[in-house]
Amino acid sequence: MADTYRAWLRGAVKWQDIAVIDLRDVDGIGKRLQLAGLRTLGEIDKMDSAALLEREGMGVGLLRRVRGIIRSCKAEERRRKPAAPKLRIPKVRLMP
Repeated sequence: MADTYRAWLRGAVKWQDIAVIDLRDVDGIGKRLQLAGLRTLGEIDKMDSAALLEREGMGVGLLRRVRGIIRSCKAEERRRKPAAPKLRIPKVRLMP
């Protein structure tokens, strides 16, 4: 994996900024997405499936794999977020 993906793993950038070319693996998802004119995962997430399928080189299988990657990135970022602190502070009780 390349720079933006590694930066996301470290928590330096958000998943929306991961470049598609950095999704290189055995089947070449990143190269196919780049040939379709896409740049980042955030750009793909904003588009609806029909608009993505109209692009040259995009198929249903590729779209499902990319949506799966986006889903796993979102889940990982939810796990990274710390639990929200309690907003209610207990009052100190004074005994009479």
